[in-house]
Amino acid sequence: MLQFSKYQGLGNDFLLLDGRSLEDPEDVFGLTPERVRRLCDRRFGVGGDGVILALPPREGGELRMRIFNADGTEPEMCGNGIRCLARFLADSDGDVAPRRWEVETLAGRIVPALAEDGRIRVDMGAPFLTPDTIPTALSVGE
Repeated sequence: MLQFSKYQGLGNDFLLLDGRSLEDPEDVFGLTPERVRRLCDRRFGVGGDGVILALPPREGGELRMRIFNADGTEPEMCGNGIRCLARFLADSDGDVAPRRWEVETLAGRIVPALAEDGRIRVDMGAPFLTPDTIPTALSVGE
């Protein structure tokens, strides 16, 4: 049996799996692209925009996050996803504001914070706004 929680942030919903205390959580969960697609299927699975794993840290953070899109691909990070992860951590661990988490992601360390008003805030860094830094197949105009 796969134990999970389901959280949504701004309309995106995610299945959250807590593997922080498991010896080899990635092997235990056995998530393959096909299994993620089946779990996220809204007609025959649980349904969701993705699956998020809370894992033990590897590089000095408090924990590590892996996220899988509904199609089974693994992006570097997701703003709504890490907000859902932080809310899940606060709820399951009984954390109160102010609280911050050092979360390792494929995009580097991200620090979501639980504010006094209950909101989760995430500094996503400076946006990429110059055309040469945004991957696209479109031609660059003015």
